[in-house]
Amino acid sequence: MTPATRGGISGASVALLIAAALLYLFMLWNAAAAPDVVYALISFTLLWIVLGVLLLNAGLRGGMRGREVWAAILLLPLSGAAAVVAVFELSAGAAGPRWPIVPLIVLPLLLGFYAVWVQRPRWRAGLPAAFTSSATGAAIWGLVFVLSAGVLGYVPVHDARVARRAEAVQRDAAAAGEAEASASRQANLDRYQRLTDASPLWDWQEFIGKGNALEAQAVARVRVLPQRQADAEAMLRDDKDFPLLHIRQLDLHATAAFCASASAFLTSNATAHRAGKTDKAYYLTADRFDPYLPAMQILVAQHCDLGSAIAAIEAAVRTYPPAAQRDDFLRSLAHLHPDWRACAGADGATLTQRIAGCTAVIDAGNAGGDDLAVAWFNRGAAHLAQDQGAQAIQDYTAAIRSKPAYAEAFNGRGNAYDDTGAHEQALRDYDEALRINPAFAVAFSNRGLVHDARGDHELAIRDFDQALRLDPQYHGALMNRGRARYFEGDFVGATADFAHALSLRPTDAYAVLWLELARDGAGHASQADLRRDAGALDHREWPWDVVRVFLGERDGAAVQAAARGVVDHDCDADYYLGARAAQERDFAAARGLLERAEAVCQPNSIEYAAAGFALAGMPR
Repeated sequence: MTPATRGGISGASVALLIAAALLYLFMLWNAAAAPDVVYALISFTLLWIVLGVLLLNAGLRGGMRGREVWAAILLLPLSGAAAVVAVFELSAGAAGPRWPIVPLIVLPLLLGFYAVWVQRPRWRAGLPAAFTSSATGAAIWGLVFVLSAGVLGYVPVHDARVARRAEAVQRDAAAAGEAEASASRQANLDRYQRLTDASPLWDWQEFIGKGNALEAQAVARVRVLPQRQADAEAMLRDDKDFPLLHIRQLDLHATAAFCASASAFLTSNATAHRAGKTDKAYYLTADRFDPYLPAMQILVAQHCDLGSAIAAIEAAVRTYPPAAQRDDFLRSLAHLHPDWRACAGADGATLTQRIAGCTAVIDAGNAGGDDLAVAWFNRGAAHLAQDQGAQAIQDYTAAIRSKPAYAEAFNGRGNAYDDTGAHEQALRDYDEALRINPAFAVAFSNRGLVHDARGDHELAIRDFDQALRLDPQYHGALMNRGRARYFEGDFVGATADFAHALSLRPTDAYAVLWLELARDGAGHASQADLRRDAGALDHREWPWDVVRVFLGERDGAAVQAAARGVVDHDCDADYYLGARAAQERDFAAARGLLERAEAVCQPNSIEYAAAGFALAGMPR
């Protein structure tokens, strides 16, 4: 095409110029008057599109030469990139530079002017040659390049300068912080070094329980202070809770004075923090109750009488509306009651005391949910330990009613059923316990014992195998599997199991006896091995006398006579000496001893079942 000579700009160009002018003003207002990156970028994008169309129109109308076309193709996007950078620089507001407004003002004007200039040859008529279209275009595109390159080149230089300043500020801040920390550490050390063995306990407070760097050293020194106990009691009398919060850490003891001071403090604290008239949530005051629970547990375990304090705390906490945190605390507090502790077997409670404690907890009616199930369970376990199988079954059943998914209660009831001879019910309960908890190794071992007692040694061994897969160090399962293998005639496998069990408990005399029987069955018994295995046994404990018979140090008849009248001892003496006689092929003596074992042993004992298996396999 030839340059336009018809002396006018097309209507489309005029419309584009008007649109460009409006977008230009809108962009400048957003970028400068009220920096808004989103609107500024939208207006900028639309403006550059319009300018690009104007330049395209100018090129189509023949007003641009070849080099100018290439300049437009290259510099229009370059100028757009510069404009974007300028917009982002201005968006920093007062904190950023203001000069980027210049390229935003100038670049659109240059591009728009050029698009019109090349379409108005009459404007150039009569002008000097320096103002020809080519010369003017070169000047305009040169300015566009300079401005765009300047803006784009400024960014990395400016960013590097800012980064250096930020690094310097950060270094200075770090140095100042380290200096301050060093001064703080030195001041802390100075205060610590001023303390002596004569310093009262309260002077050590700032170093303990507050994350102090010298806490370990401070605790070590306080634990040997002769006055720490008296100071702790004095602090409690002065309403300071530091000794309670750190009772174990500072090795404080539940002396009569400490217990009295602790009880008085806890009672006073509880009275002062009742909910009052407002319906205040417990969590807002929980820090006045919860932190003292561990200390109370320690003191009660040391036979400290906190009964009145516990009652006062319970009454205070119950003034708050029911909530999970409140109710959890009350349950934990209830476990400090003497009845609960006896029910749990704490403080060396006898079986009778455990049953009485659990009964008191159950009858009080305050325990609910899992706690009530635990009370029934604990009483059932105590009844079972007293060979009261029927009562145990009733209690375990009540525990299951309170907590249907109670695997331990099903396992316990299975034990009780097994002890009373109800083996089918026992198996069903073990199955249910394992359905609830498939990783319950004890239930696998107990189920295996039932199978074993019924003569199904292969099925029993599978259960013992599973128990040992779950717990490879399970001593009971090793002993049980060893006996099942022994009854099957696998004396080598039984020897391995008994040897492993003995390695776990070197003082287990029964493991020594069964290992000797298994070795003898495999043809590998020796007095040297037996003497070595028995080396760690307690000579004062039963069945050491039976082991001595195996060692050749005691007369079997004398041991039997000494065991008469004590059921377990009588049973052990008859079975193990009978099994030894059978292996020595003295079948007449063995039969008499084993038959007597069947008569005196408890039906739920290992030795009772073992005697039956031995008799069944003995030659007539």
